[in-house]
Amino acid sequence: MKNIIFDWSGTLLNNHDLMYRSVKKIFADYGEECTYEMFCKEFKQPLYMFYQIHLPQVPEQEIKKKFVQYYSDEKMPE
Repeated sequence: MKNIIFDWSGTLLNNHDLMYRSVKKIFADYGEECTYEMFCKEFKQPLYMFYQIHLPQVPEQEIKKKFVQYYSDEKMPE
């Protein structure tokens, strides 16, 4: 194998809506709202940088676990 390609969200796969739906569910778990406008304007990688601003009381591992679950439960648009 000569080359390995890593997809950084949106390069090969447009998962913007999928990520937003997952993030929105995490916010809802803590009684907060994440609007699409806020997500587009403020979302950053790595994921936890975004949550440190909006859900600072929630441990990073808890958010990661929820994100993986919600993201894997979502369906990509066809």
